[in-house]
Amino acid sequence: MPEFVGAIDCGTTSARFFIFDQFAKVIASGQQEYKQIYPQPGWHEQDPRDWVQAIDICIAQAVTDFKKLGHDIRDLKTMGITNQRETTIVWDKTTGK
Repeated sequence: MPEFVGAIDCGTTSARFFIFDQFAKVIASGQQEYKQIYPQPGWHEQDPRDWVQAIDICIAQAVTDFKKLGHDIRDLKTMGITNQRETTIVWDKTTGK
């Protein structure tokens, strides 16, 4: 059975998910943009919850296409994640937000 690799790419304006075959060919993909927040000139923020939602959506898109091509999700053997640089997230362990 062929084996595939998934990749999550959290970029500046969107999340993308790719499924690659053993030859690094993109077999399926999904992309979802997220809201940009500019609280004042020179500042740029994003809500990390938007990232999670966008990642869920683009993975679902890619997996749907992957299955339509006749592949089994169990053949997706591993996944990598990338994110934009210089990212800081403040998290409250009590609320989970």
